[in-house]
Amino acid sequence: MDLKNLVPILQLAVGPVILISGVGLLLLSMTNRFARIIDRSRQLAEAVRRSTPEDRERHLSQLRILSRRARLVRAAIALATVSLLLTAILVITLFVAALMGWEMAGLLVAIFIACLLALVVSLILFLPGYQCISGRPETGGCRHGNRRKIELRFSHGVSDITAARFLPFVRR
Repeated sequence: MDLKNLVPILQLAVGPVILISGVGLLLLSMTNRFARIIDRSRQLAEAVRRSTPEDRERHLSQLRILSRRARLVRAAIALATVSLLLTAILVITLFVAALMGWEMAGLLVAIFIACLLALVVSLILFLPGYQCISGRPETGGCRHGNRRKIELRFSHGVSDITAARFLPFVRR
């Protein structure tokens, strides 16, 4: 195969590499979040050891919340890694199929869809960690299922809305 025919094949195969770069940055963010969760868990474990009986339950409750968050982030990291591997397989398959002249459109589409599904599920699993970040420290940051009412004043009257987890700073 000559160079003139090789360049378009390389251009075709390198396209999904952009996805590798983007998912790599997401993985960096996820691993940083996981490291923060682990660091905070270690601090709380030490606090449990030296806490009074009345503070102990509060610290244990925070540890349980962090444990749930760590499991979600760990699963998100695993799925993002699977997405990266599938993208690498996609690039290799694209290159080999174009180089050899094989018709593998169905396989390529299946790999691409699997790659994006793994990425989407990874992001869905990662999202609850960010919903917990701005919560009240005495509850470990998460207040799942707690719905609070706030009052919004408009020029034409008063309207109640359910704040849920979107406004964690609103006190009851």
